[in-house]
Amino acid sequence: MSHEKPYAGLRVVDLSQGIAGPYCAMLLAQYGADVIKVEPPEGDWARVLGPRYGSHTAFSVIGNLGKRSMVLDLKQAEDKEKLRRLVRTADVFMEGFRPGVAARLGFDFETVKALAPGIVYVSVSGFGQTGPLSAKPAMDPVLQAFTGFTLENRGHDGIPHRANPIIVDMSTALYTHQAVAAAIYAQRDERRALHRFEPDGGRRQPPGGAHVRDPYGRPAHADADLALRRVPDGRRLAPPRRAQGQ
Repeated sequence: MSHEKPYAGLRVVDLSQGIAGPYCAMLLAQYGADVIKVEPPEGDWARVLGPRYGSHTAFSVIGNLGKRSMVLDLKQAEDKEKLRRLVRTADVFMEGFRPGVAARLGFDFETVKALAPGIVYVSVSGFGQTGPLSAKPAMDPVLQAFTGFTLENRGHDGIPHRANPIIVDMSTALYTHQAVAAAIYAQRDERRALHRFEPDGGRRQPPGGAHVRDPYGRPAHADADLALRRVPDGRRLAPPRRAQGQ
């Protein structure tokens, strides 16, 4: 351990995909952690967000700097056992599935805790792990609209606009990194399994019940404006496993 690499010796198993979770895990890697990115056979869906550079896009590059990588098909018993063996050596486990998916795969908090009793288990999802909207999928533009940010970000045309920077994903990554850092520090005095997530997601409604316009165009609607996001490669916005074709 050193000031340059304070997380040297820390092992992170990163199952998250997209931007928020992977960027958080990338920050841990930059501070010295051994981060092992686990991708499905078709790859992290961030690999199709925008122009391709070989097997990557700009989003998948920034989210995976400094990580080691392995491919596992978690629908196969043999690959599940490989992940179990890896989890037993880990200090941090990260997943970005819609709530319930990790349990169906056999890697929910209780199961992972049994494999690694002192692990920090991190869940990143659009609307939290509990609450009326927890099962809903989400991406940055949708959450900019839901929180009312686009409503406050009107242009000279009077129309709400999304911010081009992925502010929701990036702020989520930074706050998640902060929560993980605090959990790791607390483990010095009391080493026990912890589950870090945002509870009771989706209880508040958009400000004033307002609708916002499509940040990628202005489709005509009879009585409302909508915020829409098309997933690249012809995929509909869907829960992570479906969006990734798993």
